[in-house]
Formats: sequence, structure tokens, C-alpha cells
Amino acid sequence: MSAYVLFVTVPDKRADGRAFATAPACLQADPSLECRRPEAATVRGTDTVGEGRSAHYWLTVTEKDGPSHRLDMIGSPKVFGAVRAGDPVTVTSWRSKVRFVEFKGARQYTADQPKDGYRLPLSCGLALLALSGTLLRLTLGWTRRPATSPAFGYRELILPAVAGTWLTAAAFMAPLVTDSAQTGLLLAAAGGGGPVLVVALWRARMRREPRRGRSA
Repeated sequence: MSAYVLFVTVPDKRADGRAFATAPACLQADPSLECRRPEAATVRGTDTVGEGRSAHYWLTVTEKDGPSHRLDMIGSPKVFGAVRAGDPVTVTSWRSKVRFVEFKGARQYTADQPKDGYRLPLSCGLALLALSGTLLRLTLGWTRRPATSPAFGYRELILPAVAGTWLTAAAFMAPLVTDSAQTGLLLAAAGGGGPVLVVALWRARMRREPRRGRSA
């Protein structure tokens, strides 16, 4: 699952972002869906819906002689906070979805803007990879342990589990707080490297202790 997300879904989302960034403006009466199509519209209303600690900012607009749209606005409320019912705005569509709204020179993107579409899939893919690796490591440590070995101590379970949880959390959050996929990967590696190093040093120490006991 994580491999599919990281090597299929994420590249597709990043390709969409690049295609949108380089898409030209549509010529008049151009039927293509690959160009940016600006349309005049009128604001019908705004609505703020809270969800826990976050909120969705919904902007309802109607195109001139066209359909109505209920848009989930993201980012700084440059447009959402400035418009009122009846105000004229410009909505720009790409591949049949409204990507941003403009009002008096200000631009605000919708949740359908593809630039950051890779973030959540990358976060989920990295988190799944980290979690799978943690569970696999714990399982292998359990199944390959000799029958004559003493029972697992709490440190042998808790320390790797805590490190794995930290690594999973770092992997999930990194793409959400960075500006690019590359930076997100670097931050995930840096954030998870510390716990992994601590566990590796601890395991090396645990291996040396039985040898010291036998030599004594």
C-alpha cells in the first residue's frame, strides 16, 4: 500500500501540480480542459463551518449564464474575508474544477488547487512505511529470539515502540509543514533519524552486556 501511494499516487499528484502551473490561459471558445479558463461570477454567499479545531470556509458563486459552485477556500482569506453577496468575482477553472477565485486583484485558492495535492498522499505513504517497518522489526525480533533467551524486558518493547511512533509521526507531519516533496523527505529523515539512532545504540549495548557477563 505504501509503495503504491509513494510511487504512483504522489508522482501523479506532483505531475498535476506542474501541469497546472504551466497551463496557458484558454483562448476564446477553446474547448480544451488543459488550459486555465477564467469566468465572471457573482458571490451568492459565504459560510464558515467548524470541524474541531479547524474550519472550512465555503464560498458560493454563480457564473454568468452558467452553473453555481460551492467552493472550499483555503489559505489566507484574501477573497473570502473581503467579499459579500452580490460582489463580482472571477473564477478560474482547470480540468473542469475551479482552482482559484480573484476579487479586486486578490487571489485565493480553493481546496481543489493541485499544487499541494501531493502532501496528504506523501504524508500517509511515509507514515505507513514507518509504521510497517516498526511492526516488522518488532515481529522479527520476537520470532527470531532463541527459546533459551530470557523473557522480553519492558525496555525491549517500549523503546522500539516509542521510537517507531515518533518516526511515524515525523514522517506524517513533514510533508504537511514544508514547501516541497524533497524538503518533506529530508525533514522526515532528520526527524526520524534520532530515535532510530538511539534504538540502534541501545541494542548494541544490550548485545555487549551478555558477552561481558560470560567473560566475567
